[in-house]
Amino acid sequence: MRYLKHFVLAIWILCNAISHANVDRVVVVVNDDALTVYDVDKFRKGTLFFIQEKDRDRAATELDHKINDMLVEHTLLLQFAKKSGIEPTEEQVKSFKQSNLSRIGISDAQLAEKLNEMGLESQDLDQFIRETVTVYSLRNKVISSKIQLSPQKVKYYREKKQLENTKFTFNDYLIPVKEENAYDKALTLQNSLKSYTRIPSNLKSIVVKTVFDNELPNAIPDVFLSHLKSNQPEYVTKVIKANNGYHAIWFRKVEKPTLISENQAMQELFSKNADEVYSKWIKEVKGSSYIHIFE
Repeated sequence: MRYLKHFVLAIWILCNAISHANVDRVVVVVNDDALTVYDVDKFRKGTLFFIQEKDRDRAATELDHKINDMLVEHTLLLQFAKKSGIEPTEEQVKSFKQSNLSRIGISDAQLAEKLNEMGLESQDLDQFIRETVTVYSLRNKVISSKIQLSPQKVKYYREKKQLENTKFTFNDYLIPVKEENAYDKALTLQNSLKSYTRIPSNLKSIVVKTVFDNELPNAIPDVFLSHLKSNQPEYVTKVIKANNGYHAIWFRKVEKPTLISENQAMQELFSKNADEVYSKWIKEVKGSSYIHIFE
């Protein structure tokens, strides 16, 4: 029944627009809101106003390809915000306006002139700003409610970020797989490194030594890293089997950065997941709404 009502509304709007040439043409219907050419033009001008002049022509071309879809989403968010009782404070609106005018280099004294150049009324800009702040507030509220940041998840992320920037210094000693009794020789090597930190004289000619100096994890083979991150210097690993032979690692030094704060970890996790969470939510909102774009 709801969709029948919206279908009848769309047909009535279309017939009314056709029969009255002087009536502003409806181009989009979003649930109970009929948006006209005038609404599209205001939205376009408001969006472009806050783009640097040097980038405006290119931005306008890109905007014109997707403006109807953007306006649909903008309208849905405003409808949802109204139902949810979300209304920005005057301080939020003022702060957004001032910071963005400053960003594009427009002073209070220049504002009237710049608005005139864009063909934009002062009240229309203020309405656009208020709507934009409302949309941002709703988006953040939706994302915050859907991203569950447990203490365990935050702890894991902090440790992961620390590991990514940790520097390891170690020596890798290899007994090539081609050597006879390679594993037994690797055991002898490992015991000597553990006890004396040196290569037995009878193995020096066959051992391949590689020095890793202040290496980040992304430059270290996983088979080595798993041993390094769970131990502390000075440490000699057990014999490690690999495709090219048997390894023994002498872990000599580690430099760990300070853990990031819990607040920083939460902010980064929020930003990292925000787009995915929001995209899923707005897709569901669109799927349950009546939307019609007139060609």
